[in-house]
Amino acid sequence: MRKKSRINQKGGILSWIIFFIVIMMIFGVLLFLQSHSQKNIPSEKQTTSESEKKDGKKFATPELTEEEKRERDNVRLNEALRQGTPEACETIEFDSELKQNCIENTWFALAIKEENENTCAILKNTTQHETCFNQVYYNRAISEIDMGICQKIMEPALRQNCTDRIGAMFTYTPKNKTRCESIQDSILKKGCLDNTSFSSGIETLNSKFCDEITNSALKENCNQTVTQNIKVTEFDKEQMPQVGKSSPELLNDCESLEGEEKKNCRDEVNFDLTLEKKDLNYCGTIQNDQKRSECLQVQGENLNRFYLKQAIAKKDIASCEKITTLSLKNSCINHLQ
Repeated sequence: MRKKSRINQKGGILSWIIFFIVIMMIFGVLLFLQSHSQKNIPSEKQTTSESEKKDGKKFATPELTEEEKRERDNVRLNEALRQGTPEACETIEFDSELKQNCIENTWFALAIKEENENTCAILKNTTQHETCFNQVYYNRAISEIDMGICQKIMEPALRQNCTDRIGAMFTYTPKNKTRCESIQDSILKKGCLDNTSFSSGIETLNSKFCDEITNSALKENCNQTVTQNIKVTEFDKEQMPQVGKSSPELLNDCESLEGEEKKNCRDEVNFDLTLEKKDLNYCGTIQNDQKRSECLQVQGENLNRFYLKQAIAKKDIASCEKITTLSLKNSCINHLQ
């Protein structure tokens, strides 16, 4: 009985041992299967990497050399300067000093182009800041023919040049030749003297004033105009009207001529009538194309000078309004206000 009990006890222990071993084996198999399964499932990082390779994309930027960085920034600098906008300079990514210079230069160019001193105020570079203001005031003074704007220029030589140029514009009359001498810039002074000599020659019909002109083209124009105007009064005493007759009478006398002679006579008289009657419409009646074009240019300038002189002498804004050149008209009005 006892022997049988011991056998049963040993059999129970053995059963538990076998059961435990089976459980451990099953657990081991499960762990193996799970581990093998995880190895075969790609991670999110691996999936992204595989996708990138498949699509041919590369997100990792290789490190650039210093030379490559400079080349890339220079390409972007050239493109920014071509566009002419400070915003385009922001694409420069490696050289911060180059980016700032790009921004300054594009703002500077915009300020000069637009004649806008508010844009100059944006500049941080002290030298460029002052140069910008000076250039903007200079350009605006010349375009508006306003000597008052010249006084805003901080650089003395540029301020004097501005004053000289505008001063020369107001001295193209015979009686103002002495005022040309006050102009310090030698080129502007020469231009002023040439133009006053031109005006003197035309108004007095005396070619000696034309000979004083240093500019060859202007001298030739002066001599031709004087010669043509003299012909109007002394054309051919056998066929042309007597000296002392008015231009309308001269025009009537042209009718006694024939062919080209008649046409040339009328063209010459109408050229003269343009200034005499202060009416450019007479130029339009000239049949010769070259003569008509010359009349519009020469007599147009003469009329503008005449009205400018009248306006300044009489302080008459109404005379300014008759000036056909807009910038000169505005300058005349501003000068009297």
